[in-house]
Amino acid sequence: MTFDGVVWAVENGAKVGGAVGRVLANAATQNEQGVLLPGDLKASATPTASKSVRVAPGSAVIRNRQAPGESYIGLARTFTDVPIRVTGAARTDMVIARVIDPDFTPWQPSDVSDPVNGPYWEPFVVEGVAPGAEKAADVVDRPYSAVELARISVPASGNITAGMIHSLRKVANPKRDRTVRVWLPTTTLATSPPENNRVWFPLLDEWIYCPEWATRAQIVVSISSLLFDAGAYQGRVRAEFGWNGTAVTSLNTEDAGLDSGPDRNRQTIVIAGDLAVPEEFRGEYHHLRTGTITNGGITGRAVTDDWTTITVDVEFVGAAD
Repeated sequence: MTFDGVVWAVENGAKVGGAVGRVLANAATQNEQGVLLPGDLKASATPTASKSVRVAPGSAVIRNRQAPGESYIGLARTFTDVPIRVTGAARTDMVIARVIDPDFTPWQPSDVSDPVNGPYWEPFVVEGVAPGAEKAADVVDRPYSAVELARISVPASGNITAGMIHSLRKVANPKRDRTVRVWLPTTTLATSPPENNRVWFPLLDEWIYCPEWATRAQIVVSISSLLFDAGAYQGRVRAEFGWNGTAVTSLNTEDAGLDSGPDRNRQTIVIAGDLAVPEEFRGEYHHLRTGTITNGGITGRAVTDDWTTITVDVEFVGAAD
């Protein structure tokens, strides 16, 4: 093996080879594959149900299956309607975006209609895949480079509606923004017996920024050594993110159960949720708070004191939407 004679980038009339460009793309995207932004190349139904799916504009990075350490970058400038073949029988198809590169098998120069303009990459439908298929590499009949976009449950009529489309896109290198806050109470504070079965923990009301690019929020709240006073205290604990003084609704984590005995005791509770972020949440600060929801007829209280620690961990992700 020899060194490639031209590096990225020199002048003096040098000609940089395609392989060097593919190595650059691979290094810039950390050997990941997928769309570049959350909404890129999203497959959706046409406005009126039809025998096509509509792929949005966007970009993707596609690993070169024949040459490890190389990647392609593909761009779609406009919406593209991709036909779905009708056979009169229901089946599952996968919509992919594939690279046609005559430098690698199975392609030949004759597979590209125009050597200057290509196409060297295109949308393509793989018919009759397994209903649970997830990866383009698992369904193509030849080892070419491609990225998966969507799985389609094709009905016998061939008319595709939104509910038949399952997105398979992943963001190659999603943006992430994480906030961790720890609250250590210095005094004993008790929630009052609620009239509506809901009480927020006193003084725990974090003000957290939701980035403009966020599509999902992964929220974990850990409550260590929460004390319950005498009497059974049964119910749930929940965290909410979203209220900012406007009409914005809240995102709720999964509820964690509470169940204390007849005497004072302590519990450690972890609440978690992986939540879709609505567009109206983005680019604004919102409250994150946590509290209890008691069962009917319960009069006991939850108590935070200097033995209690509450940790709030929120990570926003720019995942495929």
